[in-house]
Amino acid sequence: MKLLLSLILTMTLHGSSAHKAPQPVWVFGDSISAGQGLPASQGWIAQLASRANLSITNFSRPGYAFSGYLGNISDELTTAYKTGSPTPTVIVAAGSNDLSIHDGTSILATELAALAVRDSLLAHGAKTVLFAAVIPRGDGYESLRQQLNLWMALNLNYEQVDYFLNPPFKSQYYQNESPQLHPNYDGAHLMAYTFDLTKLS
Repeated sequence: MKLLLSLILTMTLHGSSAHKAPQPVWVFGDSISAGQGLPASQGWIAQLASRANLSITNFSRPGYAFSGYLGNISDELTTAYKTGSPTPTVIVAAGSNDLSIHDGTSILATELAALAVRDSLLAHGAKTVLFAAVIPRGDGYESLRQQLNLWMALNLNYEQVDYFLNPPFKSQYYQNESPQLHPNYDGAHLMAYTFDLTKLS
C-alpha cells in the first residue's frame, strides 16, 4: 500500500510539473517589435514565440519610446498583480525613436527614461527586465545608436538581437521603404533566432 501511494504521489507531482503553465513573457516596444509591415505571424516577436514555444504578449506600438512605456507598463503589471497572474519576464525593445532625436531630447534623458522603465517594472513585480537592442541602422543616427547600445550593455540587463545590422548595411533584410527601418521576414527571422533564450529562463 505504501508503495502504491508513493507511486501515485510521484505520478501526480510529475503530471502537475508537465502541465505547469510557462512563465509569461511581455514585450514593450515600438513599430519594429510590433512587426509593422508584416503579417502578424512574421514579426520578430511572433517568430521568437514560435521558436521558444512561449506565450508572449506583445504590447508594442508604433512610435513608442521609453517615456511612453511607463503608464502602459504600470497599468498592465498592477492588473496582473491584483488578479494573481504570474509576474512576467519583460522584454523592453528599443527602437530608433527611443533616441528621441526628432524632438531634441538628449541621450542622457533617454538613458534616464530607460532606468525609470526598469525601476517601474521591478517595483510592480516583474520577474526579469531585459532590454533588447533593435535600433536600425538605416535612420542616419548610427553614432548615437552605438552610444545608446553601449550604455545599455554596461548598465542594464541587455541582449543584442540586431546582429544582421552590423556593417556593411544589408538592405536584403529590410522592407522596401525609405529610409529602411523595419526588418522584412528574413530580418525578423534572424532577430528571433539569434536571441539568447536563456535570458528568458
